Amino acid sequence: MIGTRTGRTPSWGGLLAREGLELLRGLAGLDIVAVDVNTVSPPHDGQNMAASLAVQVVHECLVLLCRKLNLASG
Repeated sequence: MIGTRTGRTPSWGGLLAREGLELLRGLAGLDIVAVDVNTVSPPHDGQNMAASLAVQVVHECLVLLCRKLNLASG
């Protein structure tokens, strides 16, 4: 997913944030053992949009891991 103002040029065919989050939700049931979020650069994230997306990604990943461990419903 491409966050805005990260210093990278979006490329055609990349996922929108909404599509990436939907993809993460679709991973339910897989044997996920680790997650990683990287390249959130505060100096290049003037409106905190990349940070906000990173928080949403981490939340979705934690939900997946909690469901795997039967710590969350749904």
